[in-house]
Amino acid sequence: MLPWRVNMRLWLHRLLQFSIFALDMYGVALVLLLVLRGVIGERWPVIALINLFLHFLLATSLIIVPLRLFARRRWLVIFNLIPALLLVVYYAPNFLPPSARAAEDTSIRVFSYNVSGGIADVIESFVDEADPDVVLLQDVNPGNVIRLNDAFKSRYPFVAINMRDLRAWVTFSRLPFVEPPYRDGDAGYQRLTVEVEGQPLTIYNVHLRSPIRQPRRRGIYFNFDARGAQLGLLRAAAAQRSGDVLLMGDFNLTEWSDLYPRIVAGYVDAHRARGWGFGFTRDAMGEIPIARIDYAFSSANLRPLSIRTWNYSAGSDHRPLLAEFVLN
Repeated sequence: MLPWRVNMRLWLHRLLQFSIFALDMYGVALVLLLVLRGVIGERWPVIALINLFLHFLLATSLIIVPLRLFARRRWLVIFNLIPALLLVVYYAPNFLPPSARAAEDTSIRVFSYNVSGGIADVIESFVDEADPDVVLLQDVNPGNVIRLNDAFKSRYPFVAINMRDLRAWVTFSRLPFVEPPYRDGDAGYQRLTVEVEGQPLTIYNVHLRSPIRQPRRRGIYFNFDARGAQLGLLRAAAAQRSGDVLLMGDFNLTEWSDLYPRIVAGYVDAHRARGWGFGFTRDAMGEIPIARIDYAFSSANLRPLSIRTWNYSAGSDHRPLLAEFVLN
């Protein structure tokens, strides 16, 4: 029988070897997942679900890479290096110093916030700080609708309120509407048109359905098809508009979703163009940021000048956005 010290060393060695093997298998599994994403995409619901959290999986590989370099057969680090490099290459541009902003004569500032369970006083403080031209609010309960309307009516005389299932899309604007506001609840948006520098600008106040549904009965289920169908209706409606278009609000999808490339094929993501950092807008367990699911997408001639994501949410599970644009 081996002495207990020798036996302990043997078990520690086996544990170390198993840990190294597990790190390598994690990288292999993640590379295979990335291949499946490219070949199959979100036609498999499990991939659609993974896409919600893919940035965390890639970040784990980034942590594994330096650990793996201390073990034997270092060439196997390649399995974790590939997803780690994908993460770095994708997010690195948003950590570079922003280019100098040219002076502009006229711009429009648009604020967006899924207020969810937010308190009216806090929402007012956000708007006071942002001082936007247009305020887009989603998921507003009836009590907040009344309070915010009373608070903002002197500063924002043009108001559009559309209720659905005791939740509302609400838009406050300093700029007059050049046509009656319109709401398509099935497509998940409220539409309004204002005039900027004598040109019409159509703004879509967006709130697509969350793919994670929690009905009154126990349990959670996932429905990714409804979100995709709504986005298809939104894109089709926006394509029919003359002049420039801004899609802004809660899209309930991450940048890793198959739906994201479909949007940026025709619109500019303001955060990728002028933002800084990860720009996470969705919180969990209080104030812990976990994903970017709120966006400002502008059409070709509507140039983003800046975009800000607040570093706290204060009662909601989303963080506000403030974006500034100028027409080219």
